[in-house]
Amino acid sequence: LSAGGELVTLVLGANAVDGFVDEIRTHLRRMHPGVDVMDYRGDQPDQPVLIGVE
Repeated sequence: LSAGGELVTLVLGANAVDGFVDEIRTHLRRMHPGVDVMDYRGDQPDQPVLIGVE
């Protein structure tokens, strides 16, 4: 995000840990307050989360 970006998209896998999104949101609000965070349940079996930055 230091090189730019306004939106972080999280696609949560089937094995995503409860509370993960809340921790990421808290961290991003502290470190990059202008960034929006969207999250979706993807339920992919082999990755806990996919992260995209735009």
